[in-house]
Amino acid sequence: MKIESVTTLINKVVLEEKYNIARELIERDWERLIEYKNYQVLNGEAKQFLKFIKEEKENAANFSLTHTEKKILNLLNQTIRDMNLRYAKRLFEQHQELIYKPTGQSWLTSEARYICDVWNKHK
Repeated sequence: MKIESVTTLINKVVLEEKYNIARELIERDWERLIEYKNYQVLNGEAKQFLKFIKEEKENAANFSLTHTEKKILNLLNQTIRDMNLRYAKRLFEQHQELIYKPTGQSWLTSEARYICDVWNKHK
């Protein structure tokens, strides 16, 4: 598809708030859309959406978690919330590297972060 058609279509679907379609179009033609001349053809909302996807890609590339890692962090949150500290400490000891990743920290509740920090200091 010609880039002119793509930019027109992206402008239209963003104005109609069909962001899932806009995301697919942007990701498919990413390299061409980030060129200055093509970027300038996008309307303001489409430019903002493109910036949002760019930031999302940069963050996801550096700090993505697998489904299993997310399940482990959620299990740690649940065991701490249920005050099953013996099991929570075992999870903490087995997965310290995961817990102290920046994305791992963002998945933990404040209580879980606090308890993990206490356990880390008293090793």
